[in-house]
Amino acid sequence: TREPAPAPAPGAPQGPPPGGTPEPADALLLLREALAARQEVWVEMVGPSGSLQRRLLRPVRLDGGRLRALDTARAAELTVAVHRIASVSLPTGSLSATPTDTPTGKSTT
Repeated sequence: TREPAPAPAPGAPQGPPPGGTPEPADALLLLREALAARQEVWVEMVGPSGSLQRRLLRPVRLDGGRLRALDTARAAELTVAVHRIASVSLPTGSLSATPTDTPTGKSTT
């Protein structure tokens, strides 16, 4: 079992809520949904030194065991091997809370 992440320093930017997707299949599903909706998601990944990194990413492509995504905060595009992704979580108020269009053109919640 993974220990909870330490509390952020006062005034530090807020990251994703604790939790995310402990199952790889759930992480891939969430990434595919974000890709289809063109939404950002928090991705917690294992960096080169073995430490966890959290980044708010907008998936661009997901195939061949790799995620290509935009990190808008850093104005950069990156490619991550999916086996290095520890969890994926939604930013507050996105995807599942987003109204969907019906065939009549009206939005529903």
